[in-house]
Amino acid sequence: MFWLVQENLFSKINQEELIRTLDALTRIGVRYQLVKIIPFGNTFEPEPDIKPSDLVMVSGSTTMARIAGERGYRPGRFDSGNFSQWKEHYGEHLLNYDSRTCRFADVVPCTETFFIRPHEDTKTFTGFVTTADDFLAWQHMVGLLSDVYATLTPDTLVTVCSVKDIYQEYRFFVIDGRIVTGSTYKRAGELYCSTVIDDDVLEFANQMVQIWQPDRGFVIDIARLSNDELKIVELNNLNSSGFYSCDVMKIVAAIESMEF
Repeated sequence: MFWLVQENLFSKINQEELIRTLDALTRIGVRYQLVKIIPFGNTFEPEPDIKPSDLVMVSGSTTMARIAGERGYRPGRFDSGNFSQWKEHYGEHLLNYDSRTCRFADVVPCTETFFIRPHEDTKTFTGFVTTADDFLAWQHMVGLLSDVYATLTPDTLVTVCSVKDIYQEYRFFVIDGRIVTGSTYKRAGELYCSTVIDDDVLEFANQMVQIWQPDRGFVIDIARLSNDELKIVELNNLNSSGFYSCDVMKIVAAIESMEF
């Protein structure tokens, strides 16, 4: 498989993950090319040297995954579905089962604090807990600044719900119905990366994967609540998800083993 890897990702964490990706590709002996995404366009710099017979995998931002889909690369990107699909298939196993979805402009805070996230897995913004006053100020600003280049507009679909008391969070990479690697990544609201995962969490994640899979490859995040309940936080795009302490070699090897 031929991999396109985005290099113009500027945060320290993204740069560290880029190094881990390239190291895994090099060790396994996978052909790859580094590219940059031209802002506000659907072009790569340089244009990829892709052969007609190539299977192409992309690793980078959600924008890169979108372009791969538009260009028809195979497999290119994997789909993580949207919140409505998660809710339909996972039901009360979903952390924010009590949520509602609407346009950003139509959100009316019903409580002093609440959780908000994009309805689609677009990384328009990262889901977070906000107060009613802070949200209304943000909502007003988005309405004033909205233009054709804005990633968040009044029409963007968002999901809002009550705040949950999460103790610990875990991430799992799934390929062809099998969890290939996982990581603890947050504890008590703080970043906490570890390869140690409780057995009941791994068992729960496997059970959820068998209920429904949005695509042949995706990422599933699991939360342990303060009352010890386990819930699905969300599903994420495999092409653009952070690794934390997951084994990147296993991810690359599993993708390379896929048959198309």
